[in-house]
Amino acid sequence: MLVEHLIEPEFLLKVSETRRDYKDLLREFSMPSPRVAGNFPKMKNFRKQVLSKQSADASEHAQMRLEELLRLLSERRVERSLVFDGSITFHENLKNAEQNFFCGIHFLKDRKPPIPLDSQVVCIEDFEQGLEPSVTQISVRRTAEELSQSLKEFVRLSSSITLIDPYFGTQAGMWKTFILLLTASLDSSPAPGKTFDVLFDGSKKTARSCKYLADRLTEEQPDLVKQFSRITFKDIRETGKSAIHNRYLMSELGGVSIGHGFEESNDQEHDELTLLAEEVYQQRSSQFVELQGVGLEDEFSVS
Repeated sequence: MLVEHLIEPEFLLKVSETRRDYKDLLREFSMPSPRVAGNFPKMKNFRKQVLSKQSADASEHAQMRLEELLRLLSERRVERSLVFDGSITFHENLKNAEQNFFCGIHFLKDRKPPIPLDSQVVCIEDFEQGLEPSVTQISVRRTAEELSQSLKEFVRLSSSITLIDPYFGTQAGMWKTFILLLTASLDSSPAPGKTFDVLFDGSKKTARSCKYLADRLTEEQPDLVKQFSRITFKDIRETGKSAIHNRYLMSELGGVSIGHGFEESNDQEHDELTLLAEEVYQQRSSQFVELQGVGLEDEFSVS
């Protein structure tokens, strides 16, 4: 439910020249949009490249719009292990990225770059003509395979993932989805050093202790566990600030609400996966990721 974009500095400069294009790009990269930027080159380098190309005659409004776009694009960026090579051209670096698990969209000033690229290219002319509306909600069958496949791009592109389901446990349908999500997060992922947290309510009948869950995972999937920097199980409780009921998948790139949770049912039942708006994302991040709205009873990590 996420799409990575690599953006040419000249494209961003062109967009900042008009208020309409600026507003359109703000909307395209603001939650709950699935569009996220690749951190390639790193933001400091990208910002330097963009600002160095802005004309000294640029209006004050154009300068302010460019600063706001750079701020927005700095907030949700896909971490990449690939290092941007300053000795070759920007487009040659894009070609290198395509060999490093990039399968998103290039935003370029011109339709035909100096070297051919395999991924989709959106030029400034395409952008000004209007993009297709972004999909922020999908309906999926309640099977572990379809749930994990629908969430694959979200977990593949994310570095720090948090699964929240009060009824998480070792039920066959729940555990199966969990293992498939762990596997999907590593499959062709550009993001190094992944972490995966699981938050659940240990007072539920389906609950197991954090250590039990960690031991079972390590016993069943030792090679999978070793590929993560850390996997942590956290037993949480309500504190009176807000209820622990809804199910989410959260990361630094956004959040997804999963209606009935992560336990598979059957291929005749459907559920909705919905990307969170900015305000809701901030609320749930504070509540669950930062543990500001719940009490932490116990936790156990493996790596």
